[in-house]
Amino acid sequence: MITRFIEYCKVFRNLSPETQRAYASDLHQFEAFCNQLNHSVFSSEAVKEWLKVLDSSLKPRSILRKCSSLKTFYRFARISGWINTDPFFNIPLKIKPTKSLPKDISLCDIERILQYAYQKCSANLSPAKHKQAIRNTAIIELLFGTGIRVSELCSLSPSDVDLESGRILIHGKGNKERIVFISNQDAIRLIEEYAKSDQNAILETGYMFNSQQEKRISPETIRSILNIYAAESGVSSHITPHRFRHTFATALVNSDMNLRHIQTLLGHSSIQVTEIYTHVASAHHREMLCEKHPRNHMNISI
Repeated sequence: MITRFIEYCKVFRNLSPETQRAYASDLHQFEAFCNQLNHSVFSSEAVKEWLKVLDSSLKPRSILRKCSSLKTFYRFARISGWINTDPFFNIPLKIKPTKSLPKDISLCDIERILQYAYQKCSANLSPAKHKQAIRNTAIIELLFGTGIRVSELCSLSPSDVDLESGRILIHGKGNKERIVFISNQDAIRLIEEYAKSDQNAILETGYMFNSQQEKRISPETIRSILNIYAAESGVSSHITPHRFRHTFATALVNSDMNLRHIQTLLGHSSIQVTEIYTHVASAHHREMLCEKHPRNHMNISI
């Protein structure tokens, strides 16, 4: 049933591979839980017990995601005629996600990582290691320079990338297309060099970024690259591809770019999602005010 549901999500709903994996993971986890209790996966009692376990071990956002996976599966089960009544019916969900501001990377840390990445490209390396270093630096430049999602970067094909104009066609969530731009000439030159160095693999796979095994690069590999480069450049903060996206958005808000333009560049379906970065910018402005305002440097004795 889970297999058929995931196939439906892929073919008819065109959901991303990451969403498909999340659904499958959540449903198999629930299935194992039901097996332990000898409950049917279509039992309301199983759902209630599952919610108790989740509530004691997970954050609200994670609980809501797992509930969403289960609810979507139950809707498909009704369409398929496996059940007549939704097991979630009359089960109240009083879970509110905690509002957390997106965490960005300090520009100093990004500069250190990029500096290290370019130094590695210039080092005396074997041809294979040199090609790998250029690829890694191109990935970092794109994550920081465009704010694209790691899944979008992994899915880039050479036909999506026009380095002459710095224009990139992104196939985002729900297969919605948008245009982003590489605005830095050093980054464009570096990506051009990478594309020439890995031309055979790019033509063979049809993807812009590939692994050493000449297969499309995975988000896990990119996360590993970022962790290694952060550690080797002396950056101690936690670095992830999505934090590059947050940093891109926060930097644009801090530079007073129109919020609608930022929404378009990020591919947000709703302006409300983009507006969260104004809160990050407000926090930044407060910190700057506390640091720079002369009143905070006056020694007034009372």
